[in-house]
Amino acid sequence: MARITYSDRFDALLAKDYISGRDRRFLESLYAYYKSNRVLTSGRRHHFLRLENLYQKSPVVATENRELIEELAALILKLEYAEDERGQEILGSFGEQLRAGKSLSPRQMAIVEEKREACSEKNIMQAQQWSQTWNSEKAERFNICVKYYSKNGYFKKIVRKAQNKDYVPSFGEYKKLTGNKYARGILRGWFGKAKYEPGSLVVPSSLGSWNARGMSLGMILQSNPVIPRSYAKGNKMYHVVDLPTNKKYFLEERHIKFAKSSRKKVKSS
Repeated sequence: MARITYSDRFDALLAKDYISGRDRRFLESLYAYYKSNRVLTSGRRHHFLRLENLYQKSPVVATENRELIEELAALILKLEYAEDERGQEILGSFGEQLRAGKSLSPRQMAIVEEKREACSEKNIMQAQQWSQTWNSEKAERFNICVKYYSKNGYFKKIVRKAQNKDYVPSFGEYKKLTGNKYARGILRGWFGKAKYEPGSLVVPSSLGSWNARGMSLGMILQSNPVIPRSYAKGNKMYHVVDLPTNKKYFLEERHIKFAKSSRKKVKSS
């Protein structure tokens, strides 16, 4: 009978699919050391034996969790179309957790639901046909978000690529840049109906704004002169002139209100 070596024991241990990612990486580092030196130090041997004993028995996995493990594996494959590498990593870690006999938290299940939606038949088809469906409306939404993120430092790789005006993002890049909650807030502010029309008289609102403190009576010159600066509700931007001083401001909708006793428009010069 052939002698069982540490190499055999490492292979057998690493073949178990319920080992946590952290422990797997540690075992792989121990195995690499063993392959190079053909021996383990007493400390490394201690940790190997500890993990070998820890993972000696397969954990009990509930039936519903076994089904979820299979679904996660299918979702990970589908996320390739969306180029969502981070999503694949997250779902992979969830699978490890389930195979270890644990359950997912409500927050983790909410993430799974988000990925289910991302992998819907509609989204997968859209990803496969992305280059044929690119149009001016998507380009406008994408470019608005590029401008927003070029100022706060996120999504640097995509923003850098978009400096080429002819650049068409992949489906995954488009979803990353325009589909998160911050981008949705920016787009809501840009495309939402303007509360104030050109010529409307306004004053600073109770919410206040440090750059509007010097304005006493303003008149709207233009809505959407620039993209919103924040994703908060009431973030549509306005170009406003203070009538007494002729000083001009770029203000958010939430920072102004109609002047008392008049909502009438004044003919702008």
